[in-house]
Amino acid sequence: MDKHIVDITSYDTFRKATFGKLYDVDGVYGGQCVDAAKLLWVNLPPSYGKRQLTTGGTGAARGCWEVVSARTINAGTEFELIADVTKIKRGDVIVFGTKIGSYGHIGFADEDYPTSKSTTIACYSQNQGNSNGVGNAAAFGVKGCNKAALIGAFRYKAWSSAGAGKGDNPARLKGDVNGDGKVDMSDALEILKYLAGIDGMLKPGTDAWNAALIVDPNASAPTVMDALEIQKKIAGIPNVIDGSSTKQPVYYTVVKGDTMGGIAKKFGITLDALAAANPQVVDVNRISVGDVLSIP
Repeated sequence: MDKHIVDITSYDTFRKATFGKLYDVDGVYGGQCVDAAKLLWVNLPPSYGKRQLTTGGTGAARGCWEVVSARTINAGTEFELIADVTKIKRGDVIVFGTKIGSYGHIGFADEDYPTSKSTTIACYSQNQGNSNGVGNAAAFGVKGCNKAALIGAFRYKAWSSAGAGKGDNPARLKGDVNGDGKVDMSDALEILKYLAGIDGMLKPGTDAWNAALIVDPNASAPTVMDALEIQKKIAGIPNVIDGSSTKQPVYYTVVKGDTMGGIAKKFGITLDALAAANPQVVDVNRISVGDVLSIP
């Protein structure tokens, strides 16, 4: 069987089939970002004829869009050309120019174009230094890439008409932040990266974001408690993800520099809630190193 045959029924099936794997479709320079996009083209239905994505002879990912003749060939009748990058939708094949590097970059939008102040867009591709939990940063995974470097996108009509680019994935496991079909430490790390202010795949409205809201699906943002539930699952301790626990007691030992307000913020709760759970604290402005607090 052709090792490059993958399921392209929808963006989600394509993503599930390729996550954490590395493909060298054209046999040149190993698995590159262009190979990630080529994987879709070589799997187009037979009626379209088996063809590869072309860079227009440039050897650079940006050539797929910048070279007009290549752009036309790549689009064929199967793809819609998206020149206004603010219209990019999840599942679109997105192309970056030289603002991201001399060769540009190409991959799949793992979210709709961000309307927030975020400077990046989640890109699903190869050879971009991904956090994918498989020990190979070149393999398929997600990374936030400079959205100011976008120059255009190809929208596969079969995915668009089926609504496959909307991120509607009811089968996504709670806690499966990176979308690889399992819940493990790499998912907890994505939540911790977000809490530390490190750019990653967690952005409001995405499948990753919804999967990270473990303790409270209606919360405004993931908290350290969500990461803790993942770690409990890994350790075999009753947890929310498995439905074996609705709430387990959590305790925190005060360290130097802690304040009640800071601890409440760390755990995503209000100061009043923390104070109510710890009646032994007479003055919320006075806690000591070594004090043990109950986290509600």
